[in-house]
Amino acid sequence: MAIASGERAVRQRVGAEYRRRRPELGELYRVVADNFRTLEAAADQNVIAPLPSFVRDEFLGYLDCGVLGRAVAWDYQCSPADAGDASQD
Repeated sequence: MAIASGERAVRQRVGAEYRRRRPELGELYRVVADNFRTLEAAADQNVIAPLPSFVRDEFLGYLDCGVLGRAVAWDYQCSPADAGDASQD
């Protein structure tokens, strides 16, 4: 993968290369991932007080953290010319 000249200049100034954090490998992430559905089920069955929507959203957001496939929303549509219009084959 080619590095853009601006990115190369930033790396030279900072003197370090970016390394992605991997929260999904940490202990806290594992505990939350292993137990969140149980907590949610307990709230749904009125064993505990209902979870406010913002609490649920924060947990789900935390669990999505580090999952690269969920980090970017792709909003790109190919035109028939871009995709090589199959109807012309």
